[in-house]
Amino acid sequence: MDTDRPEQLAALVAEAEALARGGRPQEAQGLWERVLLFEPQHAVAHNQLGALALAYGDLDQAESHLLRAVAVAP
Repeated sequence: MDTDRPEQLAALVAEAEALARGGRPQEAQGLWERVLLFEPQHAVAHNQLGALALAYGDLDQAESHLLRAVAVAP
């Protein structure tokens, strides 16, 4: 396992959260998707992507991500 992986994942999460707080949801979305490349079962990333999909009106994607988030971290 790559020893930098946890630090890279934490940095991506922190940057995605900062972008979301800063009103840059599309950029945050890209980073949340990258988080899932590192950790496909990352509940927060699925939750955030679900919320973004819901805000964009993509109900199928919203449901998929939100159900995954709940399954991972009930």
